[in-house]
Amino acid sequence: MICFSRDDIERISIKVINKYKQLPELQGLSITKIDPTLLAVCLIGLKLDFVHLSLRGDTLGLTCLDETGVEVYDEADEPYMYLLDGSTILVESDLKTDSCCQGRCNFSIMHETAHQIFGRMFPKEYGPRSSPKVHCYKPIYNQKTIKDWEEWQANTLASALLMPRDILIEDMKMFGLGEHIEILNSIYRPEAFMKFRFLAEYLGVSQQALAIRMKYLKLLDHDYLNHARDLLTVYMED
Repeated sequence: MICFSRDDIERISIKVINKYKQLPELQGLSITKIDPTLLAVCLIGLKLDFVHLSLRGDTLGLTCLDETGVEVYDEADEPYMYLLDGSTILVESDLKTDSCCQGRCNFSIMHETAHQIFGRMFPKEYGPRSSPKVHCYKPIYNQKTIKDWEEWQANTLASALLMPRDILIEDMKMFGLGEHIEILNSIYRPEAFMKFRFLAEYLGVSQQALAIRMKYLKLLDHDYLNHARDLLTVYMED
């Protein structure tokens, strides 16, 4: 397996997005956001299907670079075998039917697409394997250390593909956020936060994913999405 840096992945994303912009379906259009389904299906040539991937709902997406079978579930929660052909990505069907999960759905599509992109760009490093490897996307929150580099790389590429730097900068201007946000806080900076929330909805990503991406691109200094009142917190010195 190749261990890519963030800069490596950024360069890969730029190449993919440049090809995305050349799709016949987008000619003559102003591209202000990325359609993950269009990128996955029309550019990369993948098949996308929505099924129940787990009983607990903790698996949001999966794919495999080889032909193999995976156990999924029908509407009655009965297991059955789904045959993957090496170019199919599966996404949890509940994400598609729940409008509140648009960000998770789009990110899951792009995460699995990222695995396929890495596999196609670097076939020697990512295959063939002695046995098929199924990539399962299970979000892990508040993990401070990277335990699975392949999943980290897929997450990083997914973020870069959904929120390309040039498009994100133009969208920030379009939504009245300027070129940079110093503090993102729903209580003390409500106007900027509202614009930020509308931007996340427009891009089809979660607020957390957008904030992480903006901080990496140095478009945002501090966010208080989970702790809006922290600006009032006074910490005692030792």
